[in-house]
Amino acid sequence: MDDLKDIRTNLAALLERVDRALGAAASPESDGPFAGDDDLISTAAAAQRANRDQETIRRWCAVHGIGVKVAGRWEVSARQLHAFQLRSKKTV
Repeated sequence: MDDLKDIRTNLAALLERVDRALGAAASPESDGPFAGDDDLISTAAAAQRANRDQETIRRWCAVHGIGVKVAGRWEVSARQLHAFQLRSKKTV
């Protein structure tokens, strides 16, 4: 039963990421959620900004779509990290 719950959770997160990506692609003023390399920061820098562990940041990248893998390492969109933190505060 836990496996089914995990699958549902992962599917919901994936659908949310697809919806966000489609919304960003439809926006004429945006080049997508990871528009500029200057927006990308390391997981260490993101962890410091968010006051979280690097593993938490990597999990947020995978589940919530706030980062992109570059050469096998997560790079975090500073803009997406900030937006995720704002959304998270609203739901608390």
